[in-house]
Amino acid sequence: MCGICGSRSLTRDPNGYTVDAMLSQMAHRGPDGEGRLNDGPLHAGMRRLSVIDLEGGSQPIANEDGSVQVLFNGEIYNYRQLRVELEQAGHQFRTDSDTEVLVHLWEESGPEMLDRLNGMFAICLQDRRNGQTFLARDRVGIKPLYYTVQDQTLFFASELAVLRAQKELQFDLEREALVEWFHLQYVGGERTIYRQARKLLPGHRLDVVDGEVNVTRWYRPRPCEPLTDERQAADELANLLRSSVDYRLIADVPVGVFLSGGLDSAIIADLAATSHEGPLKSFSVGFEDAGDLDETASARETAARVGTVHRQWVLSADDVARRLEQRIEHQAEPLADPALIPTHFLAEQASKEVTVVLTGEGADELFAGYKRYGYQKLLGVLGRIVGVPTMLRPAAGLAGRRGRQAMDALAGKTAEERHLRWVSTVGPEGSSELFTGEHVARWRDRALGMFRPYLADPERSELEGQLRADQHEWLPHNLLAKVDLATMACSLEARVPFLDHRIVEFAGRLPSDMKLRKGVGKWILRQAFADRLPEDLLGGKKRGFDLPLGPWLRGPLRSRLESLDHNDGLLDLVGLKRDGVRQMVKRHVDEEGDYGLPLFMLISLSIFLETFA
Repeated sequence: MCGICGSRSLTRDPNGYTVDAMLSQMAHRGPDGEGRLNDGPLHAGMRRLSVIDLEGGSQPIANEDGSVQVLFNGEIYNYRQLRVELEQAGHQFRTDSDTEVLVHLWEESGPEMLDRLNGMFAICLQDRRNGQTFLARDRVGIKPLYYTVQDQTLFFASELAVLRAQKELQFDLEREALVEWFHLQYVGGERTIYRQARKLLPGHRLDVVDGEVNVTRWYRPRPCEPLTDERQAADELANLLRSSVDYRLIADVPVGVFLSGGLDSAIIADLAATSHEGPLKSFSVGFEDAGDLDETASARETAARVGTVHRQWVLSADDVARRLEQRIEHQAEPLADPALIPTHFLAEQASKEVTVVLTGEGADELFAGYKRYGYQKLLGVLGRIVGVPTMLRPAAGLAGRRGRQAMDALAGKTAEERHLRWVSTVGPEGSSELFTGEHVARWRDRALGMFRPYLADPERSELEGQLRADQHEWLPHNLLAKVDLATMACSLEARVPFLDHRIVEFAGRLPSDMKLRKGVGKWILRQAFADRLPEDLLGGKKRGFDLPLGPWLRGPLRSRLESLDHNDGLLDLVGLKRDGVRQMVKRHVDEEGDYGLPLFMLISLSIFLETFA
């Protein structure tokens, strides 16, 4: 819907910072207008992408007497039901916007209003009655919010790049955070690659009262009885997803859907096409020389079956190389996930025809869709057989990245260590080969500590621990951050039906064997839609949005790869060993292993340092 930003003085002195520069920096998030909220210590602003109540939804929006004002990024899908309740309680509305619901809910419930919201949001609310400034982020982190405290002032924005661009603010790269970024494709928890910048975590709020900044968690899933009846669970999931998609079709602008060749987006497209008034547009992208990674044919088949008006494109290695450098110029962190490039391209094309798209993120983390979830039981058994990990290790180098991860996971002694080995771009041996020891050791200790609360609970299976870790770390800090950056750069709003909080809580009630059965993930999801989708799609393999990085780095992108050896700034900043980089490049070029992802990330980091040096 938009982007928000602001500064809040933490002293009694006047706030000397304006939001003009920040608003200019994020014009792409909202080309349809801007608004400002100047109230004593708070100077805040927003850029608007008009989606609901095109004429009357400008922000900030205030309550009847102007004592409560709000700026917000996102959508409240159940705003119509909430509005009826609030009008019955005597509140008067001046617009048809979902934003106005927030100020009246605040009058009724204060911060507890968040529990009533079904949506994606980052909120800034000012209550003049007690001088409180209130920031909050949605339950799963669909909409981002970053902040920093400097010069006795709180600064916040929807994009880290907006804060990074402010000349009066200081941001220093943190070496250990960059090492973590390289291994995980994100920086976990509230940290970023900058010492001074933080994320407001999903399901958290930030309050400023009397100059004090307090961050607390507001969302915890409600404890509910586990589900045991498989047919009942499948029916409930189908109904929840249908309701979620219907909510996310609410808009006063055109809506479309991102369509891959996989199960998740096919379900969303099928439900959306059924409920949408008139033809629904769908969009997909493929890659040259992608082989089995190309799902465009499957996407076309799905589009024809569900009846969407389909558009698709093909990207080459040259397209990706050019867009890699362009994208890094517009964000404050190096590009970790190569899928951001095709996602941004797809958003760019889709934004010419629609303003809102539905996407399929979240299903894998909720219902065990990744292949590694299916491998973990087998590896757990093999790892306990004396000698097997040692016997299999020589084959790891020829098995590709996933094969190396599997071999590394075999050697893990604890659940959190196995998980860390699974999700790392390189394992312990690769880390030692690439980085100086002190940085790797400190990073590993921190990462293990981050994953331990999810995986060390004796009441929870190892699979459930992996899912929790991915839901709280990988999903918000990588996938959802990527989708927000890629789509909002093109003034396109992405909505994520699988991450309706009702579905997230439903998934938490499922036993493991309804998610993963006989090595097949998303079992309950397949049962829920068995009568709507063909067998080849229901039984299809999980591919993901993968680029053919391996062959591209041996061909069109090879010059960038070979330049890594000459980038002293890159080597020094993160403690890389020149010989280690050379050996990894050589093994990849000589096809002694596939190191496409870690080498892509080093290229991305190199370009980032060139841009921001």
